[in-house]
Amino acid sequence: MKKLLLSIIALTVVTASFATKSPFEKNKERALARKKAIEKFEMQNRSAANIDVAKTTKYSYWDMTSNTWNGSYATDATYANDKLVSELQLSYTLTDTFGKIFYNYDANGRYTSVESKEYNPMTHTYTDGARKVYTYTSNGSYVELFEYYDSQTSTWTPSYRTSFVFNSRKAQIKVLSENYSNGLWSVSYGYSRNLTYYNNTNKIVQEIDSSYNQSTLTMEISYGMIRSFNSAGQVVRIENYSYDNNVATLEEVDSVKYDGAGLPISLTLYDPITMEAMMRLDNITWNGTYNPDIDLFENQPTSYLMNMYNNNTWVLAGRFTTSYPDNYGSQIQLEEVYENNVYIPDYKYSTINDFNFHLIEESSQAYDVATSTWTVNYGNQYTYQYDVNNRITEYISKQRYNMDTAYINNQKMEYSNFINVVAGVNHSSNTLEVKLYPNPSANGNVNINLNLEKASNISISVMDINGRIVSNQEVNLGSGLNTVQLSNLNTGLYFVEIVSDYGVSKTKLIVAGN
Repeated sequence: MKKLLLSIIALTVVTASFATKSPFEKNKERALARKKAIEKFEMQNRSAANIDVAKTTKYSYWDMTSNTWNGSYATDATYANDKLVSELQLSYTLTDTFGKIFYNYDANGRYTSVESKEYNPMTHTYTDGARKVYTYTSNGSYVELFEYYDSQTSTWTPSYRTSFVFNSRKAQIKVLSENYSNGLWSVSYGYSRNLTYYNNTNKIVQEIDSSYNQSTLTMEISYGMIRSFNSAGQVVRIENYSYDNNVATLEEVDSVKYDGAGLPISLTLYDPITMEAMMRLDNITWNGTYNPDIDLFENQPTSYLMNMYNNNTWVLAGRFTTSYPDNYGSQIQLEEVYENNVYIPDYKYSTINDFNFHLIEESSQAYDVATSTWTVNYGNQYTYQYDVNNRITEYISKQRYNMDTAYINNQKMEYSNFINVVAGVNHSSNTLEVKLYPNPSANGNVNINLNLEKASNISISVMDINGRIVSNQEVNLGSGLNTVQLSNLNTGLYFVEIVSDYGVSKTKLIVAGN
């Protein structure tokens, strides 16, 4: 990071761009891989909700040669006690059976195994093929083991396994993938985080990241970060380190300033050797989205100005802004370069939802100044067909990359034969009686009415419509009325999951905007 910043400063100001990412943007990229594992964990530990599910799903793929949809295969699901227990693997026309998948659960409703069996049309029987076996440990951590069935020895043989480890705050701290061969396990990929926290909060004081080195066959430290806090519990200094052979080199020092309301309004990056300022984010605004109870970089500002320090002078280089084009949670993040006293578009990232809060487009686009046009670096589009009960009957996904001139059809799924089930998994056999109000809420400030035997520690998780955790906190609440700040949420639909010693609750929350 230091070398990149210095090289940019050496150029004329007009060449400055957001190729130099702010700490917020860098942290967001680093978090993407971690969030995938967290989302998978949360999907397996979801509280119950009544929904309609399609028993029959037909899959098609786009044939670019003939420009037509080719029917590929279909599945027909069977539910028992509101759980998916099996799926027939059928031809697209539903006339031929190829196999069957069986889903098995433990007493907590979590997967214990998912077994895939092949169908023999001559004997009308199913034979073992492959399976995934799940083993759970503390904090929802688990191991996913893939095995195939050896018909010659009539035994299950391991193929690979992946371990997902979470700490008590549901932060992913380790992912390890291993392959099995000749009776031995060998690591193919590994990543870990060593985290320490400020007092009893979710704010990170120190982070040490390691990744697996295939050459040395060891986990090696790749990144380090240390933060300092003031008496108000606000992070004021951030040190970022790179590692070579486990030897740390200070690469960047950041300082943060706050206004009287406790909002971060400025962040300055310094050269670690000379401690001269290099870049500064000014006029940081939050539009009610800043949550002081979570880590600084888990927050996402709505706008800021980027300034570069050149010849002892701060020079405006660009700005970052977020707009909300509708009331369905859509966002457009725009980065602009400041040249010749005007802002010129540089890059934008968009997530657009439909009226049902379903994602219909996500894209990353770069601006071509010469042609005054946007070029898609990558993007996905999704279209939905709904029936009179607002259930999705058809889903089409499209993809586009920088070499494409348009979005290209990818996959189509057709849903039919709906049934109502209580979907998801309860953390507890008991249902906790909870009421949230006001609902809709203006900005995430809600009153929670709990029916508890006595005061206890409560875990409150807020998830968006895609199952992503946008807020998580541990608080001590008593029975009756409690007021809780749920992270100043953006406009949209959320699910609030409350876990206590006395049961579990999951409630819809609508945030209508300030």
